[in-house]
Amino acid sequence: MTATLSSWSIVIAVLFVPGYPAQQAGRFEEAKRTGLQHLKNGRYDKAAANFEEVWEQDRSDPSVAEYLALAYLNGTERPSGVSKKVLQLMELSIAAGGKASFVVHHSHEKLTWLQGRGLNNYCSGTLSISPGHLAFVGEAKDKTRDHSFDSMRDEIRSILPAIDDRSGTFIIKTKSRNYQMAPRTWDRTDSELILLLSKKYLNVK
Repeated sequence: MTATLSSWSIVIAVLFVPGYPAQQAGRFEEAKRTGLQHLKNGRYDKAAANFEEVWEQDRSDPSVAEYLALAYLNGTERPSGVSKKVLQLMELSIAAGGKASFVVHHSHEKLTWLQGRGLNNYCSGTLSISPGHLAFVGEAKDKTRDHSFDSMRDEIRSILPAIDDRSGTFIIKTKSRNYQMAPRTWDRTDSELILLLSKKYLNVK
């Protein structure tokens, strides 16, 4: 009992050290900034470590869940049961007012895509899903606006697997244009997450 009380006394003393919450908040913000920089540079495993540090202590920011899920999907050290864990994180992010995001490739060559050949003309970017809203931000330095889009539910006709979807290819059909896409990982389980969340939060086929 004495040891237990002593331990709690130490914890309470630390929590009430002047400036302790501010120090914690500062550390978390730095971890977020570092994690975002790792994501930007494609260092997904390092990004996951940064966002894990924050998520284990503070779950108030839905973007942390969003970025942690994204890092898990694209890292080289994908944890066991990653799809289930990622889905939970994405659901938590959306429930808290955030979104679910995926790194994807967008083909600019429809015929090449349908014939199953390798992509020579494509851009990469982030596809984000939130209730009633779908957006893609392309990373191409030129003509980014031509490939990015921001659509509400009533502008989207369908999101379905491609005819040959062994690599996770799928097609987004909007009223104005069709987009042939695939997850960066070329993993069909990742595109299945996209289709699942699209059906639930966009109410599309």
